[in-house]
Amino acid sequence: MTEIETIGDSMAPYLQEACSDCPALVVPLTSYGKVLGSLVLLRGPREPPFSPEEVDHARILGDLGSSAIGRIALLEVLAESDARFRQIAENIREFIWLSDLATGRALYVSPAFEGIWGRSRQSLYDDPRTFYDAIHPDDRARVEAEMPGLGGGAFDVEFRVVRPDGKVRWVRARGFPVRQANGKVFRVAGVAEDITERREAEFERERLLRREQSARAEAERREEELERVTESRARLIRGFTHDVKNPLGAADGYLQLLEEGIVDQLTGKQRDSVAKARRSIGSALRLIEDLLELARAEAGEVTISDEATDIREVARAAADAHRATAEAKGLDLKIDLPASLPPIRSDPIRIRQVLGNLLSNALKYTDAGQVTVRVDLRDGPPAPGPGRWLAVAVADTGPGIPEDQQRFLFQEFRRFRSADDQKGAGIGLPISRHIAHALGGEITVESEIGKGSIFTLWLPLRTSHGTQAPGPKQAAA
Repeated sequence: MTEIETIGDSMAPYLQEACSDCPALVVPLTSYGKVLGSLVLLRGPREPPFSPEEVDHARILGDLGSSAIGRIALLEVLAESDARFRQIAENIREFIWLSDLATGRALYVSPAFEGIWGRSRQSLYDDPRTFYDAIHPDDRARVEAEMPGLGGGAFDVEFRVVRPDGKVRWVRARGFPVRQANGKVFRVAGVAEDITERREAEFERERLLRREQSARAEAERREEELERVTESRARLIRGFTHDVKNPLGAADGYLQLLEEGIVDQLTGKQRDSVAKARRSIGSALRLIEDLLELARAEAGEVTISDEATDIREVARAAADAHRATAEAKGLDLKIDLPASLPPIRSDPIRIRQVLGNLLSNALKYTDAGQVTVRVDLRDGPPAPGPGRWLAVAVADTGPGIPEDQQRFLFQEFRRFRSADDQKGAGIGLPISRHIAHALGGEITVESEIGKGSIFTLWLPLRTSHGTQAPGPKQAAA
């Protein structure tokens, strides 16, 4: 092949076989720098070669062909991209749309619109106002102000949509401008998601928070009221007992003078009457002291010392103080103490006060059998907390306490015998529990009808060296 003019790649080999003597012109067809084909111009044998003007025309034809091929390839890419977009958009829960800036018309509406708005896609294609007409009346003005039409710019707004069936859905809608190569916005893409579940969860959290805050405020108000009432009652008790204690003390003093014959000599019968009056006054004065102690305990004014305390000695002393009462009733008072026990850090006087109350109650309500004071170390249930505890139990063989009444045991002025058998004012146990708490411990009760009761004073095991003592070996004392 001779006298062949080529543009770009050399002449294809098959042309040489077809016409080795034919003048030919090959123009490559390219797209984005890649050769996609060739425009071949071929003349007959011994015809003149292509002139420069013909070469220029061929070059122009090649450019037009390259442009056409590029457009076709671009359309194929766009069609493939559009297919992928539709496949994604039509299979997700969010509503996606594309609108024209100039007309505001919807160019594309995904199927999710029907699920959220409860209206057909075609209705939005036909009338862009369908988007706004479904918005809750209370939200519409705000949305229209923040969202300047389907052909507007960027926005991000949350609102309610009222479906034709009356159901209300919460929606978050966002819009994004689509720009041309020159930067001019000509379309708007948008996405709207159903956020009803999220908003309802937020509303529920807010409701629970308000409820919690209200409950906390009410609890604080009640606590303040309780503190005020407690303090008021404590002041009343202090004032009342002070005003009553003085004249009672004076009356007892006058009766003592009579009893001792200082004022005048009394007959035996008169002396017995005066003695009974003094015993009644003594009971009243002890009750007044108990009321004062209760008032101090409720006000947190119980004084607690911190010293090395031998619980064995405290328990033995408390039992010995009540032995005469036990013998008078024909009861057996036993003490079951460990063979050894290291001293603990506590208040021996307050512990003896509590044990005195427990022993007094046990002896008071037990008509036959025995009362036992037992001391041991325990951990785990029924201890009031983790760690090791020193348990001082007072067990009796009395009638027992009904289970439905046990929760009232530590309330003031509660008694559990009949009205003709009033034994005390019913404030010993409440005072004892207040003292137990001040000691860092607790008082618990176990009772069964016909088998008796066990009241246990629990004390935290703090030794004088700050360590826990080993488990004791039980021995009868």
